[in-house]
Amino acid sequence: MNTLETKQKIRRTAAYYLSYITIGFATGIIGPTLSGLSSHTGTNLRAVSYLFPILSIGYLIGSFVGGRMYDRIKGHPVTAVALVLLLTSMALIPLTPFLWLLLVLFLLAGMASGTVDVGGNILIIWTHGEGVGPFMVGLHFFYGLGAFIAPMIVGQTLKLTADI
Repeated sequence: MNTLETKQKIRRTAAYYLSYITIGFATGIIGPTLSGLSSHTGTNLRAVSYLFPILSIGYLIGSFVGGRMYDRIKGHPVTAVALVLLLTSMALIPLTPFLWLLLVLFLLAGMASGTVDVGGNILIIWTHGEGVGPFMVGLHFFYGLGAFIAPMIVGQTLKLTADI
């Protein structure tokens, strides 16, 4: 393998890792922001806790539909669109004053996360082939890293701004 191919594999792998930090962060941010989301929507914690199953339902849909899309369309554009959808929905969540709209945004975020998750697994295998083992482990490490840092970033944001 020449150095150009090696550099391309490194760039792709780094992009996959960054996408997994993003979906880990999106998952890990929900718990610490729950009371703030409750306040923003004027609902109680019981009502806003429906965000957890809605996100999971979206993840299931995104995993299924995303898997079929990766079979039919080039993988990188599918991942890019899913990441844009995830980041857009995550940016709009703290601004949303209605529970029903929050549920829609969480469903979309879940669908995007599921699509990126399936895509990352597929694309890392296509990139590294038989030697994928350590790269697959790295992929899931970065998901955990994103989920780990999310509450800390939320905590610092609350400390500085007193708002989500």
